[in-house]
Amino acid sequence: MRLRQATVTRAVGARIEVRHDAAGEVTATNALAYPYQPVRGDQLLVAEGDDDCFIIGVLKGRGRPRLEGENVSLRARGRLRLSAGDRVSFDSPTAKLTGHDGIAIHAHHAVKQSARLTQRILDRIETLARDYDQVIEQGWTHHARAITAKVKNTFYINGGRIHLS
Repeated sequence: MRLRQATVTRAVGARIEVRHDAAGEVTATNALAYPYQPVRGDQLLVAEGDDDCFIIGVLKGRGRPRLEGENVSLRARGRLRLSAGDRVSFDSPTAKLTGHDGIAIHAHHAVKQSARLTQRILDRIETLARDYDQVIEQGWTHHARAITAKVKNTFYINGGRIHLS
């Protein structure tokens, strides 16, 4: 086997054609130890024998790594960080996020959108905001044993000023 630098000229599924100076264009078998789909223009390291050629490394690539299987797990003994220059997306019929000691979400702007949202708070919910606007287009029903409203300045209902002591 000889090691050579090769350029991908065509990649369709498992069929990857590469070109290098010694033999011109040949079909190479992807033998990478990690999931990667080469694309045209990628610079690869290939191991070439008399009758076969294997891709064993990516020197400069634009293709996508892809981890796929029936059930896939990612696990870190310490921290696991997902980072992207543009966006991280999750797409699934259902999703579950569990943080045994808590979940913190930090964002400059966040949007929650759902056809139906149910929140089950077992102990207490707090909202701390400089301003709070809530628009309800149809009806609003609130059930509580007791409601405490603390207002520092003025309280309005339907445009009418209410004085609370």
